[in-house]
Amino acid sequence: MHTRKIRRYFILPILYIAIIFGLLFLQFSGTLTVRRSVGDIRFVGTLVSGDDETSTEITAARVLFRGVEFFFSEQDPLVLANEEQRDLQLEPRRYEIIDSTLEIEFSDGSRLRFEQTEGESTELHVIPVPGEEWPVRGQMLIPYDFEQDTRPLSFDPGAPETVRVLRDETEFFISAPPRTVFATDQKRILVPLDGTSRMIRYAEVSEEQTNIIEFAFGSGGRTVGDQYYRQTIDAYLDLGYRGWARDRYNGGSGTWAMRDTSPRFEEEILVAYLAEAWRRGEYTAAFNQMRRAADLHPDEVGILSAPFLGDLRIVTRSP
Repeated sequence: MHTRKIRRYFILPILYIAIIFGLLFLQFSGTLTVRRSVGDIRFVGTLVSGDDETSTEITAARVLFRGVEFFFSEQDPLVLANEEQRDLQLEPRRYEIIDSTLEIEFSDGSRLRFEQTEGESTELHVIPVPGEEWPVRGQMLIPYDFEQDTRPLSFDPGAPETVRVLRDETEFFISAPPRTVFATDQKRILVPLDGTSRMIRYAEVSEEQTNIIEFAFGSGGRTVGDQYYRQTIDAYLDLGYRGWARDRYNGGSGTWAMRDTSPRFEEEILVAYLAEAWRRGEYTAAFNQMRRAADLHPDEVGILSAPFLGDLRIVTRSP
């Protein structure tokens, strides 16, 4: 009997100590889930282990908006697929809320901006902000899904970049840039990196709109911010400038490789390349390059390129 009491006196303190250490372990090593709302945008983030709700550092994220869901984690990263290099797998690192915009930052410093816009209808714009390591060509694989009360309708073969969605008897659409692929079996949106835009748009179809393509791409509403617009235009010009200068240009024949046809000389390309070279302060090298191309195709140059090539008087005197 005496031995039993001694055991009880030892066991109870040990049990209390174990409970206290267990609670401390859960407090400092456990993970918390943070929930935020930006208008109709709902954000659910898994915080870094040990952080409290004031932290913005995350290991996983879910973004929901009226039936559509985007999700990111170590198991479901944002992927940049590039044929020339190994794919980049980007994991979420932190989130930030600015006015009506939610931004998720990934492991390479790039961001995905989720922005709710107000106009004739409330829309969600998903806008990638590239990092320095992003390849020029390839695809961006964005994990996505639909909530239980939402289901995609039949795909339109004539408009593969736009998907109709039905949610509680209300019709929505999700549209993406040209050449985008909705891989429904993989729950991924495959967006080309070399397009003029990478923005994804999700909105309700209004009763006045009967043409989904016209509504998706021709509503005339605000689509992107000034900074993103400028970045997109600059990236497009850089891609074209490289193509005119070397990627698609054959200096031996003075021709450019063309899509779906044989290489040929184009005076319009010559003029556009020289004008952009002038703006960039690289005109001398470009002039020597295009002067040779013009000499190889003397019958295909005229008054359009004369101010750039310096033979305006000769051209105007020609019969």
